[in-house]
Amino acid sequence: PAPRGRRLLAMKVKFDAKADYYMRLGLTETATLNDIKRAYRRLALKTHPDVNKASDAAEQFKRVCEAYKVLSDADARKQ
Repeated sequence: PAPRGRRLLAMKVKFDAKADYYMRLGLTETATLNDIKRAYRRLALKTHPDVNKASDAAEQFKRVCEAYKVLSDADARKQ
């Protein structure tokens, strides 16, 4: 078994990663599925590489898509 400190650190990382998905979409953890969809559509249009000419637009778009993919899945949201 892992030492107690490592286990707590791993749990904290999982929690922070979940919170990060909400932050990427500009939402709180109480957001509904409709809120998630609305935020994704807004950010997808704003960050899509065909629209946004910034050098990191593709990376921003990938992060928004990843957050939506996780948060739109009910099973993944529970974790």
